[in-house]
Amino acid sequence: MLLVTAILFLTIGLWCVLKPEIVGMFDGFKIKPSTNQYYHNYIKRYGLALFIVGIGMLVYGLLPIIWAVQIGHW
Repeated sequence: MLLVTAILFLTIGLWCVLKPEIVGMFDGFKIKPSTNQYYHNYIKRYGLALFIVGIGMLVYGLLPIIWAVQIGHW
C-alpha cells in the first residue's frame, strides 16, 4: 500500500511539474485553460513537493524489502 501511494505521489508530482497548465484547467466547477503564471509556479512547487515525498515513501517502502533479500529472509 505504501508503494502504491508513493507511485501515485510520483505520478501526480511529475504531472504538476511538467504540465501545470493542464492541472490549472480544473478551477472549481469551470474547466478552462489557465494563463496565470503565478498559479503555474505554485502548481510546479506543489508538484515538486509531492515528487520529493513520493521518492521518500518509495525508499522507505523498498528498503525493508532490499534488506530482507540481502539477509536471506525473503
